[in-house]
Amino acid sequence: MKNWKNVFLMLFILTSFLIISGRTGPENSNERKPVVVSQPRLNTLDSTNLPTFSEKFTELKTEILLPSNLEKTRIYKGDKNFRVNYRGWLASNGKIFDQNIASGNNENFIELNPKNLIPGFFQGVIGMKVGEIRRIYIPSNLGYGESETETIPKNSDLIFDVELISF
Repeated sequence: MKNWKNVFLMLFILTSFLIISGRTGPENSNERKPVVVSQPRLNTLDSTNLPTFSEKFTELKTEILLPSNLEKTRIYKGDKNFRVNYRGWLASNGKIFDQNIASGNNENFIELNPKNLIPGFFQGVIGMKVGEIRRIYIPSNLGYGESETETIPKNSDLIFDVELISF
């Protein structure tokens, strides 16, 4: 009987600590307070010598260019929207086809919804931390595939540098 009292006492203490510390749910709960980068850094990266590749990409790859100093604030599949700075270019020739940083706009709002984003971008930002800058290498089948736009030829591999500002 004495052991059970100790177990219940420990559970009570642990539960009280979690409630007092505000840690009452999972990290990706909808009640999470927004975190915002105060000093965006993507525009400090060189955009004159963007990497190009002659070989086609066979899979999605990501690379952290500048890490975040935050421990646990990450994008999850269930998050609905977030703000980024980004630059996208063709892997074959380095031609920038889209960006929001040339004008200094740090408020580009993207709704994280598979219908609004190419699959490779959506998959590439999962797990990003606020303040992190990530390079995403997207094969054409996770980009626009057979579709062609004004600035993106069909079957183009794409590269994005993305900085997570907030979500």
